[in-house]
Amino acid sequence: MSCKVVISMLLLCVMSWRVDAKSKVLLVSMDGFRHDYLTKTTNVTNFTRLINAGVTMPYMNTSFVTKTFPCHYSMVTGLHPEVHGIISNRFYDPDENKTFSLKNTEPFWWENGEPIWITAVKSNLKAGVFFWPGSETELQGKRATQWRKYNSSVPFEQRVTTVVQWLADDNFDLALLYFNEPDSTGHAYGPDSQPVVETIEKMDSILGHLLRELERYGLKNKVNLIVTSDHGMSDVDLELRLIDISELVDDTLLNRVVDEGPTANLIPEPNKAKELVEALSSVEHLHVMLKENIPERFHLKNNKRVMPVFAYADEGWLIVSTLPMLNY
Repeated sequence: MSCKVVISMLLLCVMSWRVDAKSKVLLVSMDGFRHDYLTKTTNVTNFTRLINAGVTMPYMNTSFVTKTFPCHYSMVTGLHPEVHGIISNRFYDPDENKTFSLKNTEPFWWENGEPIWITAVKSNLKAGVFFWPGSETELQGKRATQWRKYNSSVPFEQRVTTVVQWLADDNFDLALLYFNEPDSTGHAYGPDSQPVVETIEKMDSILGHLLRELERYGLKNKVNLIVTSDHGMSDVDLELRLIDISELVDDTLLNRVVDEGPTANLIPEPNKAKELVEALSSVEHLHVMLKENIPERFHLKNNKRVMPVFAYADEGWLIVSTLPMLNY
């Protein structure tokens, strides 16, 4: 049986080790690791080690909407966002009359999908999660055996050592580990910036630390290691490439904008959905449609949390609004 190390940051790498018959699984996510980031620097010896020892793929199709929370919850549930219900990083639930944001942990937001750590615990396995969307929520009366409340200030090396100790000292069967980089740096400075290059090199160092810790704790032949990411990133000129929805239609058509960014959920005034779509249909670099006309390939429209009008922008453009955000 071989140990598979998978990097699916829009690329795939498989590295073979000999693994015991009953192996453990460690899933690692490096948020926002674009498919071409490894070509931006030569100081990625640990990633190169994996690639040279295995196979790679040039890209992957991630879940839509390609944001952190929906993509990460799809990874651990095996479900599209329209099924598990985490349709974006921010969205509105009309039944509960509440708006979801990144700190919401109430079960009703998350209970339409069963994450792998809950499945593991239900199967009498031990599972640990060091940060992952949904991991702070109790589902079906259960949680991971060990989990941590999200805190971006926790050093990456500490995260690695803790998770490896779970697998070694506590004999965990499954562990998940999340890093908010290089996503955070990409948002702050742009995906083609020098700080992103430096962060890529930092993540290579963290990967090297992880591999050394697995060997130090005698786990090299006992762990299947999966390294993945959720989405890439495009550079946006914030002076020239913004589509302000609120400036394009008046408030007789548009009630609220639930979220902004490359996609947007729009709440029209009563019985004004078609008129709103029509009013925005000629806007360059904007694609707007009724909820029922969202393409099937997006696997998005069959959920109550998708609003009556949905819009997405061309790559390199952002949808914004000066209207108050919906926030119940």
